[in-house]
Amino acid sequence: MPSLLYLVASLLVSDVVNDEGEINDVIHLTANQTKGSDSRRVFVSKKAKTALKQYLQSDLSVIQRVYLFDTQKSKRFNTNALTQLVKRLYQRVGICFVFAIIMKCNSCLSL
Repeated sequence: MPSLLYLVASLLVSDVVNDEGEINDVIHLTANQTKGSDSRRVFVSKKAKTALKQYLQSDLSVIQRVYLFDTQKSKRFNTNALTQLVKRLYQRVGICFVFAIIMKCNSCLSL
């Protein structure tokens, strides 16, 4: 999961949305955006497209940004900040133990 968070943190709006404002069927990631040194193609499922459309419609300013997900200071999330955010969300819904196992996070296990 940490490498997945790295990928999510590096997504650009232009990676996900085409010139017509539609969600791409395939997201092309450069080697700089992936944890390894290889470019990748990610196929976007119907569920993911629906979720992305809802996200974009909930905040129309997203289209004007560079990064798909950014911080309150309009900067790119780094992997650690995104991991902490996911941890807090898991805690809110009461599944921190699952998060601890997935992320191998010992501090979560002590909660």
